[in-house]
Amino acid sequence: MSIPVSEQRKLHQRSGNRCAFPGCRRVLTAAATPHNRLAVLCEDAHIVAEKPTGPRGDSPMTLVERNRYENLILLCNYHHQQIDSQPESFPVELLHQWKSQHEEWVETVLDGEAAPPAPTAATPYAVLGHEEYIDIATEASEQRRRQRRLGAGLEEAQAERSLGQHVVVPDYLRVLNAGDACVLVGALGSGKSEMAEEWHRSNLTTARADSAGPIPVWLSSGTLNKAIEDFLVGEIGIQSLASHGVDVVVDGLDEHTEDATRTLAEARNLVNRWPKSRVVLTARAVDPASPVREVAAPLLDDGHAGRLMTTVAGRQLPPLSDQLTEAARRPLFALLIARHASAAEGANGIPELVDRVVDDIVEREGFDLYAELKRLAVETIRDGKPIDPARFTTAQIAARVRGSSLVTRTGRTCAFSLATFEQWFAAKAILEEEVDLNEEMTSLESFDRWKYVLAIVLAAGEPGRADLVMDRLVRWNPGAAAWVIKETHAGGLARTNPDYNSADWAKIGARLRFAAEAWIAGLGPLALATFPAQMTGTASLERIALAVDVEAWSLRISWLIRDELPGPPLDRVTSLSGASPFALNRSISLKTHPITTGPNWIWETMRDHLGSDIGERLAIVADQVVYSQDSVLRNEIIDMRRLKNLGSPMVPEDQHPDATSALYPGPDIGPSHEAPWGQYHPATILARAEAVAAAAMNCYLELTSLLTPNFGDTLGIRGLMPVEFYGNVRHPTSGANGPDTWGPPEPSLAWLLKPISAHNGAPLDRTSIINTVSLTLNDEARDAELRDDHEELYNWHEQRILGRPAYEPFAASFSIHFGSFDILGYRPATRLALSWLWDDLKCLGWLEGTTLRFHN
Repeated sequence: MSIPVSEQRKLHQRSGNRCAFPGCRRVLTAAATPHNRLAVLCEDAHIVAEKPTGPRGDSPMTLVERNRYENLILLCNYHHQQIDSQPESFPVELLHQWKSQHEEWVETVLDGEAAPPAPTAATPYAVLGHEEYIDIATEASEQRRRQRRLGAGLEEAQAERSLGQHVVVPDYLRVLNAGDACVLVGALGSGKSEMAEEWHRSNLTTARADSAGPIPVWLSSGTLNKAIEDFLVGEIGIQSLASHGVDVVVDGLDEHTEDATRTLAEARNLVNRWPKSRVVLTARAVDPASPVREVAAPLLDDGHAGRLMTTVAGRQLPPLSDQLTEAARRPLFALLIARHASAAEGANGIPELVDRVVDDIVEREGFDLYAELKRLAVETIRDGKPIDPARFTTAQIAARVRGSSLVTRTGRTCAFSLATFEQWFAAKAILEEEVDLNEEMTSLESFDRWKYVLAIVLAAGEPGRADLVMDRLVRWNPGAAAWVIKETHAGGLARTNPDYNSADWAKIGARLRFAAEAWIAGLGPLALATFPAQMTGTASLERIALAVDVEAWSLRISWLIRDELPGPPLDRVTSLSGASPFALNRSISLKTHPITTGPNWIWETMRDHLGSDIGERLAIVADQVVYSQDSVLRNEIIDMRRLKNLGSPMVPEDQHPDATSALYPGPDIGPSHEAPWGQYHPATILARAEAVAAAAMNCYLELTSLLTPNFGDTLGIRGLMPVEFYGNVRHPTSGANGPDTWGPPEPSLAWLLKPISAHNGAPLDRTSIINTVSLTLNDEARDAELRDDHEELYNWHEQRILGRPAYEPFAASFSIHFGSFDILGYRPATRLALSWLWDDLKCLGWLEGTTLRFHN
């Protein structure tokens, strides 16, 4: 039954065409344009739901009464969705009060009187009272626990049995002090939400017994549409926040990474401002330098996992494979194994199990929604919020999608109850070529939406299809592809490898060569550091053969020049089995690699193979590529040659016949036997440090633009820029280092790279990035700031990530450097810039070790 027009008209007239949500009052029509008619933006929201199963629907009201003006409130679409998504926070009495206050305000304005101030909304906590508020929050907690289990495919009876099994809450959460915040981190399925729920339920029990203590509040990051403090003020009131404090859970930061850093900052600020409060957040991972403490979610021990599975299955399970046994230490996977015990028998890993879970649920529900659930996953990932499935299917099928046990429904919109299934179905859509990655992968922001889905594709996708996906990703951005490889190790979703032997050389070799061609294309000029390019002088595999020898858990890879010897060229892929490549009388490169977990290990193996070459030749190739351009690197090489040609250091530069202009300020104290190259006054050493620092930042931008252009802002320091080189130089005011030293006293430096302005879009062209230098000399105050004010200095780093959340997975670690600063040697700016690039590539997994092989 629809709302009668007469009732709608009465509601709209008395509401003044304005949203009745306190503080909104948005006009609910958009004026007509030359191309479109007037748009109506209002929604006639039910206070008591039209159906008994809807929000606040438990009422003896008849259907006719539910559709009358008295039970309606006029809202914008945003606030309509909010009150129906969080019905416990917006009870019937509160909505009636808002409606009455709003209509009184409209009447006053229409009568021409001075409008009274906007009514201060009574908070849900004040309207309900302490005891009822805690009762409702407890029931909501129980519903969340139940929905997590139903969302994993458990039947009602299994879900009921499992509720008696409780996860272990980390000790740090149990003793969390007032005024503290922490973030509970763990891999996919590790039970972070359930641990936070246990902490929340304990706080509800305490609050029931002590009405003067902190008020427990649960928030989901997906529905948190304002700052944490603003939400709490509207939920419990500022007086309660001050006098009681709150125990807040913010769940699911990793599902909305665009808001994660901002939410962490808000949590820290909340407990600083309201010291009676505590905050626990959940996420897969956070920046290690975040001032919010990180607490690891503990895995179940084997005994606990076994009891949970036995309880849910209702019987003792047969022995599991090693991979399933390890996976069962994560509560979600233990539930999946137990619920689908018959499916688990014979499954080697989580991917096979999840496939069978989906088949089982589809069969149980009696209607094949596989295609629609894939589409739902794709659309919710694109939008980052629940959507109405009617936008991509018929009304009848949309109703079935909303009723699936895998989703949670809010009004007409819905989304997957568990991110695991959302990402799983989206991965299926990619593998089945229903998503065009060329359209999706256009920026870090688009990659951020799909990154966990891509990790599932790599970890568990059928090789023939997964290789095509990785080929596109690797060629687009090898830094993003390297992050996906890293994530597969944390996800626990890799399939078990088949048993390999020497007969598999052709199949594996062809895949390795395919991966190598993609990586080399993605690396761009950096590929010149790889051995194939060194052999042929070009970043192409056309003249190169890949030779492999495969064993059960390892393989040997060698590159050979196909036409190096007379006769027919070698095949593109050849076998090394039973032969030594050194007996082939050809130029070779031979390396041995382990075969790692998962069907698509070839992408990680080939990255590591090429990465070892890059680690050996990074500085050499940088010289080759960048020297041809007007660059800092080129200028420093010219300056180095000038210095080496000066001859005796005792001869002043301006008297040498080959003297040219120095790149950086030189010694301004004459040479002596203790310091034959001369020494520096403090002011001169400061000027030299400033010049070198500025040149190093410019050199780094030149390197990333000319050598690694496809990596973009996945290079941590590149994404941090523009920055200020901020620090203090320490240098003696006179004299050399001491009687046992040779040469001028070495300056020392404390410094960091401090972001200085917004960088909110795609990677900036290097010419548009203007970095600055702020160095002081022998400044005790600056030294103390760098040594002691870490949290204040971290705020600058944090603000950069807040400005561009998609950069967060690649963000350079916050660090302050102390020690010697080699600004007196050859090519100091190039050396520092290359060390930054080395660190960036190492963070992505491309390089190993701490030593850059630098060649003067």
